[in-house]
Parts: sequence; C-alpha cells; structure tokens
Amino acid sequence: MKKKVLALFLSAALCVTVLPATGMAAEFGSGDAEIIENAADSQEMFSAEETTEPMGETGQPAEDSEDISEGTVDNSSGVIMEDVENTENAENSEDAFGEAEEGVSEEISSEDDPEVLLTELIPEEAGDSMEEETVEATSTSDPELTVAPAADPEPTVTPAVTPTANPEPTEIQKPTVTPTPVPKINVKWTGEKWVSRSSVNVTLQVDANGACYYKAAARKKDGTSDVPRIDTGNSRVLVTANRSFVIYLKNLDTEKEFDLYLKILGSDGRTSRLKKLKLNYGGTRPKYDVTPTPTYTPFIPDVKESFVRGLDSPLKFTPNKYYNFTVTGAGTTNSNPGPGDVKWVPVYWSTSPNPTDNRKNTTWRIGSAKGINKAATYNMYIFFQKYVYQKSAWEKTDEVQSAVYQFRSAALTTVKLTTPGLSGTSNSPAGIIFKWKKAANASGYKIYRRTGNSSKWVNIATVSGSNTLVYTDGSVKAGTMYTYTVRAYKGSALSAYNKNGSRIVRLTAPVQYKPSSKASGKLTVRWKKAAGASSYQIQYAASRSMRGSRTVSTSALTRTLSGLKKGSTCYVRIRSCKKVNGKAYYGTWSSVKNAKVRK
Repeated sequence: MKKKVLALFLSAALCVTVLPATGMAAEFGSGDAEIIENAADSQEMFSAEETTEPMGETGQPAEDSEDISEGTVDNSSGVIMEDVENTENAENSEDAFGEAEEGVSEEISSEDDPEVLLTELIPEEAGDSMEEETVEATSTSDPELTVAPAADPEPTVTPAVTPTANPEPTEIQKPTVTPTPVPKINVKWTGEKWVSRSSVNVTLQVDANGACYYKAAARKKDGTSDVPRIDTGNSRVLVTANRSFVIYLKNLDTEKEFDLYLKILGSDGRTSRLKKLKLNYGGTRPKYDVTPTPTYTPFIPDVKESFVRGLDSPLKFTPNKYYNFTVTGAGTTNSNPGPGDVKWVPVYWSTSPNPTDNRKNTTWRIGSAKGINKAATYNMYIFFQKYVYQKSAWEKTDEVQSAVYQFRSAALTTVKLTTPGLSGTSNSPAGIIFKWKKAANASGYKIYRRTGNSSKWVNIATVSGSNTLVYTDGSVKAGTMYTYTVRAYKGSALSAYNKNGSRIVRLTAPVQYKPSSKASGKLTVRWKKAAGASSYQIQYAASRSMRGSRTVSTSALTRTLSGLKKGSTCYVRIRSCKKVNGKAYYGTWSSVKNAKVRK
C-alpha cells in the first residue's frame, strides 16, 4: 500500500513539474526575434574620396578614363569574370576580407556577349543569412529539463490525480522580416588588350560614379588564386556612370597567369560584389619573342614647332586698329595620342619675354591705341602650357614655355597738316560754342578742353569733315572757366595745336521780369540772379532790333532807366557778366521785353 501511495505521489509531482516547463519553452519561442544589424556589413570599408598609392604589380592611376576606341576592345577574348565562391579558397577569403566580405561575390562572364549587363548572382550577404538562422535556432530550441532527486517524503494521503495527455504544442508564428534590398552596382566587361606579355588593359563599365579598387593575383599550379584583400591600400581608378574605364596592369610575371579581383565603391553609398576576372591566356597574350617587341615611342614635339597665322604681312597700325591672329600649339593636332605624348596649348602672349600680369594678353588680337607710323619688326612671345597624355586622358602639367615670333608694321603715309586757327568761343543757351579755322588736308578735327586752372588737355570730341568748323559743348557748368583748342587729323597723322587756346566762362542768360514805368520818362527793369554772374549788362532801345541801343551795367538785380521819351515804347534785354583776372566774360542775352514809358 505504501508503495502504491508513494508511486502515485511521484507520478503527480512529475506531471506538475513538466507542465510549467512546457509552457516556459513555448513562451521562450513565441517572443519576437530581435534582428541586430551586422556592423561589419553595414559599415563602408572605404571611401571614394580617399587617394591611395598603387601597390604591387599594378599601376593604375586614380582618375577618370575616357571611352576606349574600338581598337582597344578585344571582343573575341575568352576572358571570364566570376564570383568569388565561398567554397573556393574559403580559408584565404576569410583571411582577406573578414566578416565584411565573407560570401560576397559575383560572377561576370563575357564569353557569350561582352556587352551584356552583369547581374547579381549571389543572394544577400552571408552576414544577414547567418543572422536569420541564428534567430530561428533560438526561437525553436527547447530548454533542457532535469528532475532532481528529492528526499523521501513523509507518507501522506493525497487525492488521486488523473494524468492527462500532453497537450499538442501550438505552432508559434515566426515574425517575417523583409529586409530592405540595397541595389548593387552593376558591372560589365567590354574587352581586354594585351600590350605586351607583362602588361594588359582591361576595359569595364559600371552604372554608378565612384571608385574601382583592384588587385591582380597570380594563379597557383591548380589553376586557382588566393583571394586578396580589397581595401584602400590597393590600386584604384575613378569611374563615371555608363562610361568605360581601363585598368592597366603592368610588370606582370611573364611566367605566371593572373586573375584580377575588383570591387566598386559608389559615391552614392552602393557597392558591387567582389569580382574575379580570369584573364584570357588563350592566344591573346603575346608569346615569347626571339627579338624584343618594340615599345611605343611617345611623340614629344618642341614648343617651337607651334605656328602663328595672321601676322605674316606688314600691318598698318593706325590708332585703335586691331588684327586677329591664331596660334596652333605643337602637338595639339594629334588626333590619336598614345602614352607619354606631349602637346603645347597656348595660354597668353606678350611683347615682353617676362611679362607682368597686366601685360599677359589672353585675347588673340594685336593693335596700337596710338598707332605706329614707321616700318619696323617686333618680337612677340607666346606662352604655352605643357600637357602629357596619360591613362587615356590629357593631363595638364605645371610647365610653361614660350616661343618667340616676329611681326612687322607698315609705314604710314606722312601727311602734312596745318595748325587750325581759333575763331573764339561764346555762350549760347545750349552751351559753349567753340569755333576754329579750316586746316589744309584735314579729314576731321579733335576738340580738346581744359577746366579751370588745369594744364591738362582732354579730348572731348572728334568731328569728321574738313569743313566742320564749330562745336557746341553742352557738358559745362555755369560760372566755371573753360579753355578750348583743336587739332586737325588725317589717318593717324595729327596737326599741331594752339597751346593757349580760347578761354571763356560759362554764363547763362538771366530771367527778366516785364519792365514797368511808374514815373514820367522812367522805366524800371528787374531780373533773377544768374548762376556764376558777378554783374549784369542792360541794353535798351526804341526798337526790337536794338538798333541805336544804349548799355548800362549793375551788380544789382534791378535798374531804373531815365531820360526816356515820354509815351514811347522801350525794348530791354539783359546778360550776365563775370570778370576773371581783369577780363570780362559775358553770357548770352535774355529775351527782349518791352513796356510803354509813362508821360
């Protein structure tokens, strides 16, 4: 009996222990799986902005490459670019790339069509797949159950427990995590060309801007190659979206075969998979020659081989006459450049061999503001910038050289011109009127002016025609002294001139009010002050023509005329006056006004 009771008790205890454990396992597996991003996968390995030096046996420059001509692309090549498989050289691959590169690879094949766009052949990176597997394993594992022996309990009476069947486990729905796909950079191979047995040009194209990092690895006896580490320590070339670029491998061991490994880092954050390019050795690589294969000889012209057009014949350098000319730099006509070729690009010219910045002319025109009358020969120094063709593009250097050329001036016909005589100056409502006399053989005249006490003559106007002998200067200020002179010209020839000139003070006419007569035989005249005037002249007569007129002066703005004929009509006009150094200068007369004299 005691044994039955004890067995029943142990059975019940076991049921009670198992049920919570099962519930715990279910609870553990039903929680949402937390997905943690792999830092090694999400962090960029290198930046496209970095500048690295070439390493090992490669020497590709870090710059954009121009499109390759058809002669460079060998479409018949059997070259193959493939993924770096996880199973191939797995140990080496892990050492080369670590967690960030494990299992990241893609195959590129150009066997059928070298222009076909390369597609992604490998699923998402291994770091993500392993992570999901880890989550799944955690969510489905059951905890280990252990029944610890207990001390013999005191026999007690316990109610009978009817054992129940173990409940069927409820399948827990795992959360579905949809990773956001990150588009990879597509790469396509367009050709390769062996330059020699130790150097080859590989042409590719990508769909993104950025940089291509690469390294060549020698094949072993079994035909495989160790996967190298692709990072900022390797050679690189800058790439442009949808434009061909060239990887130039040189100094390769002539006794070995090579695989090219590369990876694209886009400036937009995208990357390509690790690529492996199996270089073609099936007849395209040059064989060993008994005689050495001739190397390319760069075309390096002398800067003096540049030439100038437009300055061959003597030039008539009349004032402000300019001539266009062209400069063709040596080597600039090279339409099919090769590595090391040189060209000289014209940048500026001067008549000085060591010009200052203000004497460096970048406009390809020549002339003289004053003109050149004599026949003579002059030197012209043209300065050229040196460019060198490297890696499919012209590269500008810091070297500047000059070449000297000569040009000639033609003698101009000497014309003898007489000095124009001065006819004087006068004030008018429109300005100062300046007149002069005709000069023989003149085709026109140049008008000069001095202001105030200045000794500097300024050319204010040029008039054409030998019979044009008057000029009105409207850009004058009232009360200011001006002096005028003139020179005759024909072509570049100029006459002498009167150095004293014709002097005048600019004065305007005063505004006169209507005269009034308030006393017998008298007339009162009034006017407004004129700018610059120091006194005034009043002229009056019995007729509007001012015939038989009389003139009186005053510094006031009003004057009473007396002794006039009673009952007559008196006509009056006024002008301004100013004395300078004892000489009086007059303005123009005002309009005539009249009034009847009181009886």
